[in-house]
Amino acid sequence: LRPNIRLLPFPLHARAGAQRGVAEAAGSRVGARTETPSRVFKGRDEDGKGIGGEGGGTDPRSNERLRLAKGDDAGLDTWQSGYRTMKSEFDQVIKGNSIIGEIPPDLQGTLFRNGPAIFETLSGKKLIQPFDGDGMAVRISFEGDGSVRFTNRLIMTDNLKEELEAGKALYAATFSRGNPNRESLLSPPFSLNFKNVANTGIILWANELYALWEAGNPHKMDPHTLETIGSDTLTDLLTKGEAFAAHYRIMETDEEKKKLISFGTGSKGLDMDLRVFEFDPESMIPSSSRREVLPKKGFAFLHDFVVTADYYVFHLNPIVLDLKKVVSEFFLGRCAIAECLKYQGDQKGEWLLIPRDPNKERILIDAAVPQFIFHHGNAFQRTNEKGEMEVVVDHVGLKSFDFSMNLDTTDWRYFMDPGPRAVLKRTVINLNTQKATMEVVSERGCEFPQINPSKTGKPYRYIYTAASAVEGIRGWGPNRAIQKYDLHTRTESLWVAGVNRFPGEPIFVPKKTTKNSDAEKEGEEEEDAGYILSLIYDGEDSTSSLVILDAQKIENGPIAEIILPTFIPHGLHGSWAEGFLARS
Repeated sequence: LRPNIRLLPFPLHARAGAQRGVAEAAGSRVGARTETPSRVFKGRDEDGKGIGGEGGGTDPRSNERLRLAKGDDAGLDTWQSGYRTMKSEFDQVIKGNSIIGEIPPDLQGTLFRNGPAIFETLSGKKLIQPFDGDGMAVRISFEGDGSVRFTNRLIMTDNLKEELEAGKALYAATFSRGNPNRESLLSPPFSLNFKNVANTGIILWANELYALWEAGNPHKMDPHTLETIGSDTLTDLLTKGEAFAAHYRIMETDEEKKKLISFGTGSKGLDMDLRVFEFDPESMIPSSSRREVLPKKGFAFLHDFVVTADYYVFHLNPIVLDLKKVVSEFFLGRCAIAECLKYQGDQKGEWLLIPRDPNKERILIDAAVPQFIFHHGNAFQRTNEKGEMEVVVDHVGLKSFDFSMNLDTTDWRYFMDPGPRAVLKRTVINLNTQKATMEVVSERGCEFPQINPSKTGKPYRYIYTAASAVEGIRGWGPNRAIQKYDLHTRTESLWVAGVNRFPGEPIFVPKKTTKNSDAEKEGEEEEDAGYILSLIYDGEDSTSSLVILDAQKIENGPIAEIILPTFIPHGLHGSWAEGFLARS
């Protein structure tokens, strides 16, 4: 496949930037990186062993930690450079010197990933909150012959198409201030017409590909070309503009096939309107659904959830809408609508357990401590030594969250106590006593928790995160490492990518078992028998790569690294489609 590069139809001032991006990407393909492979595994020492693992060598973390502790922004500028606009699109096969190491022959399928890629409006105004950026889908297909096919496409949402046709911004952004379409002093300085940026999640289900954003309809895409088809109501399951979450769970049990489980939230005044759906593998028409209206919980910010054999589990964050701020600031264009959400740090949230059995009532239990939760890892049910039923939830929790936080206000103090450090926690909900307890599992800052997907909703052992290279409350910095945490032994393995290299979400891909494997002889598979795939942004030379780690020994560093033809901005969430290969 010959390299296929195209520029998006943005205004001339933006097109020049896109052309520069193509030139930079072309240079990275034929320049020093491909001719000097020793530069690639920057997270390894001279012996080839992973920094932070069992190898020796000089560990750069101590100097980096010292610089951050002194108030130096060293490293933050290279991290923030990953939030810059990417407007060029590629479709090409990667092979030869652009692949360092060997791709495992049993790694056959496709990695999809979504994330913001446009950090400015059509008028050139900078978007200082990455969550407002228009989404870009990335597809990396492993053909099984040692080559890789890379494709990226901007998600051409209905709202973005309208703006391109008009040649100007028409829609407000959730985290940005003012009315972008204000044409005179008589126009209101605010707007409630928010843009669906489709920038958060992505899933292939029932042979259909969807880009997800939690406050609107999903956008259907062609899984082979990545061209956007348009917003989709899922056969009228949703009304136009109705929310369908960016997070979902795919659950397997012995009694049933795989189930896609998702949700959506809306507001009825100050109340929350929550819908949960289950889909069979062959259809995006739900096999079951449930609706719950939660009084005075309309702004609890449900971004993610988990599922067990019997329950859908949500954490209701202690958040309220500051009506005074809405009137005095938002209506005057002085703050974004998201800045009117107020985290109540002195209040506990609640755990909401909705039975999968439609004949049973929902359960609300006070959380053990005040915390803000974006992401969950997994949940499962167990019986304790007293014979009481417990639901165990592993999640990444923050002790505070500020909705006005953005790239302009983030400096070294963000990564110092009392900054909003996210750490791995475990909550145990006792259904008999109706009480919850919480413990901190690891003090290492982390995000994007992932597990072996076959363990969804079941007891499990290992969890993987994008993590800080340093542990503790001072100078932990952006995520520079991949963490594997053993929940049985309470120990971790760590691979540090480098001071200026920043891993994204670690996607677990199970290895294909063989007839001669020890695991099969014992009648079960090893839970960590798989690969970790993570996109890396290199802030030192503004390039991106995909690393493949052996999940059983991530401390040894990548077994392969694929140099991508272009940089990819810091992203959000991805998914793995087993066996799916893109057509030419």
